[in-house]
Amino acid sequence: MKTSYMWVDPSLPRDHTITGLMMPLPEALSAVKDLGFDGVELMIGNPASFDAETFERQVKDHGLSTSQICTGELFGSYGLALNHPDVSLRSAAMRSAEDVIRMAGRWQCTVGIGRFRGKVWDSDPGVSMGRMADSLRHLNKVAEDEGVDILLEPLRRDVCDTLNTVAETASVIQAWRLDRFGWLLDTDHVDLGQTESIRREVRSLGFVHLADSRHMPLGRGDIRFEDYIALFASLGYQGYCSVEVFPDPSIKDELLLEEMAERLSEYFRKANVRKEESHAD
Repeated sequence: MKTSYMWVDPSLPRDHTITGLMMPLPEALSAVKDLGFDGVELMIGNPASFDAETFERQVKDHGLSTSQICTGELFGSYGLALNHPDVSLRSAAMRSAEDVIRMAGRWQCTVGIGRFRGKVWDSDPGVSMGRMADSLRHLNKVAEDEGVDILLEPLRRDVCDTLNTVAETASVIQAWRLDRFGWLLDTDHVDLGQTESIRREVRSLGFVHLADSRHMPLGRGDIRFEDYIALFASLGYQGYCSVEVFPDPSIKDELLLEEMAERLSEYFRKANVRKEESHAD
């Protein structure tokens, strides 16, 4: 397993709290590298205006990799959704998704899709899901061209009313023939009551988000991360475990990052997974 930490595109509006580091990119990358992380995950804003070249160069200069591009704020900040009933907003969502996939192809990383896939907008849920299927099938073709894996994230029902379990998510990937799709496990959304589904679908598990209850910083809620890490190790998962938590307004990003690195070391130790094993390729 490898580790990474979410960094937030500074172009995103600051009218609500976003999960990830808000500090300037060079400082964030230096701190992430110094604390032993392997990569950085990008919470993208508008991909059309994002300075991808500078981001890519600075990540490489710090000896890190881009672990994933997260699309959550395309919905959270801009109200875009891949199954939006408004044609103009759905078209804007598709353009952004295509830009993100091409960016991911350049960086050889995955694309995570959670809320951005959309919700049930219509009185007949099948209509909303039909639009989602059409959009994802199109993006599957783009991903094939770019050699990119797209990962659908099962979410708690209070956050999103579509694809709420691992089994449901895996089922639509198969039913809609999304060959370039897998799924993403977020510890705040997928509890260990779904262990059997996790075991059954581990081959298509492509990424892990580590977040405590309600996406609080690790150790501030009720989640036993050592149990997840032990499970991942037992299943041979060797992908990224990426910290995606809300900032703590009472302390600087640098101090929270240090605390999260210490917590990760503690959880790997409790899971009896040596740190060098967690960073194996």
